[in-house]
Amino acid sequence: MSDFERIRGEITRDNAVDLLRQHQVACRYCGCIGDFELFDEPANNGVGLLCHHCGNRHPLMDEKIQWLRGDTRRRANDIARVMQQCGTFCYGCGQSYEKLSNFRIGFHVHHTRPFADHGEQYPKIPMCSVCHEINSATQRFMRRLMDGVDD
Repeated sequence: MSDFERIRGEITRDNAVDLLRQHQVACRYCGCIGDFELFDEPANNGVGLLCHHCGNRHPLMDEKIQWLRGDTRRRANDIARVMQQCGTFCYGCGQSYEKLSNFRIGFHVHHTRPFADHGEQYPKIPMCSVCHEINSATQRFMRRLMDGVDD
């Protein structure tokens, strides 16, 4: 088991900064060792890593450390399985995983119906991080717009 596999299995919101400092993990972008902090992403109720030195968000994305879990309730977020089922391209912009990776644009699992309302019962699709943010914002806007409208 590699160091990053072990860290992925152990890392949480509560221990991330100390764990990365203890293992002397370096930022992929600037090489600074153990200088990480957490940031909140209210759009998806997520907590991610930020390199305090260079300001890069998700500096360990290549090691598959992006969003940190806080407890045992966790969304199924298996992007490899979703891409195997749906294809290795973004359902928003149509660009391939390989092309977007060259630009350091990550892939997310997008729940086609809001997870907060429906859990895992509806299909999931792969989306690049740019399209995922836009699509999720559109879903939130439409939800607010439709609130109060009788079906």
